[in-house]
Amino acid sequence: MGDIFGYNYNIYVHKARLWGQYLFQQGGWHIDAAAHLDGTIFERDGLMQNGRAPENSYGKSGWAKFLHGGGKVRLAYDITPNHTLSFGASWDYEAPLPANSFVAPRIQNNYINDLGLEQIANAELAYDFRFGIFSGRVAGYVTRFENGVEQTAFYNDDQSRFTYLTMNGINRLHYGVEAAFNLQVTNNLSFHLLGTISEAKYTNNPLAQVSYEGMDAATIAKVNRWVNPVTKRSMKEPLCVYADGMHANGTPLTAINFGVNYNVSGWFFGLDLNYYDRVYVGFSQYRRLSNVMTEYVATGRTENGRWIFDNVDEETLKNEGGILYDQNGNILHAYSPKQEKFKGGFMLDASIGKSIFLRHGRRLSINLSVSNILNNRNMRTGGYEQNRDDKYYNLDGTTGAEKAYKFSKNSKYYYAQGINAFLNVGLRF
Repeated sequence: MGDIFGYNYNIYVHKARLWGQYLFQQGGWHIDAAAHLDGTIFERDGLMQNGRAPENSYGKSGWAKFLHGGGKVRLAYDITPNHTLSFGASWDYEAPLPANSFVAPRIQNNYINDLGLEQIANAELAYDFRFGIFSGRVAGYVTRFENGVEQTAFYNDDQSRFTYLTMNGINRLHYGVEAAFNLQVTNNLSFHLLGTISEAKYTNNPLAQVSYEGMDAATIAKVNRWVNPVTKRSMKEPLCVYADGMHANGTPLTAINFGVNYNVSGWFFGLDLNYYDRVYVGFSQYRRLSNVMTEYVATGRTENGRWIFDNVDEETLKNEGGILYDQNGNILHAYSPKQEKFKGGFMLDASIGKSIFLRHGRRLSINLSVSNILNNRNMRTGGYEQNRDDKYYNLDGTTGAEKAYKFSKNSKYYYAQGINAFLNVGLRF
């Protein structure tokens, strides 16, 4: 018990921040401005020499140092006491996460190539209002992320060992509209409607760096080469992931909630109907690597100058992906495999509670909430594409027979939990 097995390391992180804020209010104007200056340093300290990376697993990596900061401002104007128009903007430079900054953090001390600051720019325009018993807020936003870093780790069937894949220089764009409305019919009864329609996707093909456990520096360099299928020479373009147009996963990009609340004599009741749509499966970066995707070379050219391919059609390319080369080895187009989008679905939730006032200022609260009353267990809430290969590999590394189970066609899914209830009893004294 307590033995060290496989890896043993620490990552030390030190941060410092200097910040300031300015508030101004005059008449109907409100100004809130803030800025910060940050310093972040971190390093990996390997506490054991790992046989899979004997030269760079033990000892310290050296400090990675970043000076960064940002600022934000919010302007609001009260048109009337019940109507406010506001605009906010921010710009930040953020240091990369230490866990994403090493080629293979469990095994070695090497930092990924071209490690730098991520830039985040955001703007939001909002309108808050009240018309008697009807109130609400409508807001639109746009956020741009540039030069981000993401890392994934998985067991690689092809190499029969653990693999780290890091994307660097990632650009993403998020934007959408959010709205919230409330109708207070009486002091006891109210209705609300909340919703968002948004977009969140990658807007470039980030650089990629791959590392297998047990590789030395020379082997890593070979793995991260991209060979032209026509000229058989290394491509001038660096290894990349064809992620342009892929959507962020793990959250619905369209969501609506309609609810009613009623309270009387210490009792309160709530009923919420939720609708979720446009949930995307987490895409496999490995399947979209420029040296992993299927390559197709043109077989000829028609009279109008268009290259033709005998062994693939456009529908297959759009669904399964592939890179098209002309007969001279030039890239004509790269198709990223289609990202799966789940069907939308409804969930119904309810709650009932009671507040009981006791002597000496004590209060007993009882609340029962029931989620997914309709027991909708077929709604997919998330998932990810599998990195495992569809083929077996021979001892000499060549491609073998097809597997009966197609991992590329069968993602892992998460489903909504069935009907469930939660009872909470609290005593305040």
